[in-house]
Order: sequence, then structure tokens, then C-alpha cells
Amino acid sequence: CLRPSCALLGIQENALKVALTNTSMEVAGTVLRKPLSVNAAVKANESLVKAIYEALFNYIVKKLNEFISVHDVKNTIEYLESDGVELENDDPFQIAVLDIFGFESFAENSFEQLCINFCNETLQQQFNRYIFKLEQEEYKKEGICWTFIEYPDNQDVLDLIDQKRTGLLAILNDQCSLLKCTDSTFAAKLYDVCSSNNRFNATALQRSRGLFTVHHFADPVEYCTESFLEKNKDDFPKEATELLLSSSSAFIQKLSVEMTKLSLRQKDGKVEDLSPLPKPSVPNSAASLSLSADTLSVQHRTTFAVLSQIMIYHPTTSLRI
Repeated sequence: CLRPSCALLGIQENALKVALTNTSMEVAGTVLRKPLSVNAAVKANESLVKAIYEALFNYIVKKLNEFISVHDVKNTIEYLESDGVELENDDPFQIAVLDIFGFESFAENSFEQLCINFCNETLQQQFNRYIFKLEQEEYKKEGICWTFIEYPDNQDVLDLIDQKRTGLLAILNDQCSLLKCTDSTFAAKLYDVCSSNNRFNATALQRSRGLFTVHHFADPVEYCTESFLEKNKDDFPKEATELLLSSSSAFIQKLSVEMTKLSLRQKDGKVEDLSPLPKPSVPNSAASLSLSADTLSVQHRTTFAVLSQIMIYHPTTSLRI
């Protein structure tokens, strides 16, 4: 029943049904409406829910940062600077949330697990670098007697997933940008390009089922390529978004405007700015894709790169969860 949802959104139930079960296109000045399949309608509904959630989450974070912003902070700034903290403006207060997902390995793993495990691989490398490598280099500079701790390097896993042109995400985005590509063509491209990588494996049986294995830092994970392209495209339901603009709720109208802006920014490859603090530059490895920037994998990895850089460069002004 859509009635409770429609009441909260301030829209008519029949109008939402039409928006979620049809798509429209303009041909020679005439708007044509085409019914969606059941699966496509379900996906449109899921995309709308995610878009509302994201817009609401961004709204809450912005409001929090507005409320904790203090403009007369001379004493606080002097204290932070005396403690060695370099501030780039006069308003250092913000909250940056980095929700660490946790490594995922299920009986069936898909696009979502690859994105999550990619984040964990990146966090693991940062942990190794800032806890082991840099700390031990500091001990060496200071002449501290120290037995060097060997630690594994997972850069080869990150290269497999994130390498420009030949990484899993680059191949996926290439396939999404081409016409008539399917999950099967994506899988075939993976097998062709990545088979020589020691961290990638696909047996004859796996290939017949569209499966592949990535040997992650934590454990090998088998992924199924089914729905990879569809999930990565994450088509935005513009009909439903346009409907929300006519909501009887001023707040929902405001959210729908932000959803539209966010969609346009994502297509331009831009990241949502949630605070007045200057964003640190995104490392080259996190900005290497020269492909379509409106796919979910690009949005995911770029946002994660910005958050992780805030965590590194502004540790005293970030809340890490």
C-alpha cells in the first residue's frame, strides 16, 4: 500500500504509481509514455528511496555543520595552532562521518560487496601506511632502537580493482558506457584482461556461470557478475523526482530540488560539498577514471576518497565512526 508513503511525501497515490511504473520520452515535441517491466519498476522504486535517503542525509549533515559552526573562535584557533594543527580558514568546526563498512563475504556476492570490500582494502592500506610505515620511519629518524615490523602490502589488490583502464571498476564503467553491453560481455572482458593478475581467479566452471574470485587482503571472495551493469548505472527515476517537486510539503519540495541538483552534479563528476572546510585534493589513484562519472562505482569511490582524505588531513575536526 502506497498510502502511508504518499501521505508523508505529500503526493497523490495514483500519481506515484504512474511515476514508478512508466518512463517518458520526448519525440518530435511530443511526450510519449512507455510502461516499465515489473523488474524495472522495482528498480525505479529502489532508486527513488535511495535518492530520498541521500538527500535527507546530506540535509542533516549540512544542518549539523551549520549549528556547530562558530565564527568568533580566536582562542580555540590559537589553541589548535599551538598544538600543531594547521587551519586553512577561520571556521574549523565540522563533522565528517566515515562509516567503516566491515569486510563482506557471503554465499553470493555482487556489486555492493565489491564496493564495500574495495573501501576496506583502501582503509587497510592507510592503516598499514600510517601505523606501520610512517611510524617506523619516524622511529628511525629519532634513532630509537626498534625491530622493524614486516607487514603485507595490498597495493596489488587495489590495482586489480582500481587501476586506470584495466581495473575491475574501469572495465565496468567502460561496459556501462557502450551500447549493447551485458553482464556476459562484462564478464568476458574481465576474464580477458585480468586473468594474468595473481589476485584474480576464474576457473572454467566459474566462467560458465559468470563468476570470478578476488583474493582480498582478508580472504578470497567469489563475485557473481549478474546485474553488475544495472546496479552500476543506477538510473535516476526522473518522473518520480519531478512528481516530488509538486509535493504539498515544502520540505519535500526542498529535498527534491537537492535530489535534482545532486543528480546533475554526479553526471558532471562533482562531489557533494557538506561543509565550509576546504576539501583536500583527491589522490591520483582515486581520480584516475577518465570514464563516465555518473555511475554508482565512481560516485562511491570519489566520495570515499574525499572522506578518507578529511580523516587524514583534518583528524581533530572529524568524527570517525
